[in-house]
Amino acid sequence: MTDYKLHTPDRWVIVEVTPPAPEKPHRKVFAGWIGNYTNGDSWRLSSPIRLIELYEGKGYDVYTEDGAHYKCSLQSQEMSGYMGYIYNQLLRAAAEEHATLKIVGEYR
Repeated sequence: MTDYKLHTPDRWVIVEVTPPAPEKPHRKVFAGWIGNYTNGDSWRLSSPIRLIELYEGKGYDVYTEDGAHYKCSLQSQEMSGYMGYIYNQLLRAAAEEHATLKIVGEYR
């Protein structure tokens, strides 16, 4: 069994990245954590998803190609305002590279 680094985001969505041909589309976790007075909010865009499993009807265990494990609660499936700002920057950066990025609602 592989040991995965566990991430438990405060907010999350799954995004599909479609790079220019000949590369194939892949999905990633766009995760965010709410900060505090001394440490601001943070975010992470995972490596491509390898496996998604529903756990106890409460959320998803998401395993990525770089060995990370995201424990994503259904109650936290949304973006914060900060994540929305970052997402818009990622959209612009993707367009400059002739790629697309979109939020997906179906994971299986």
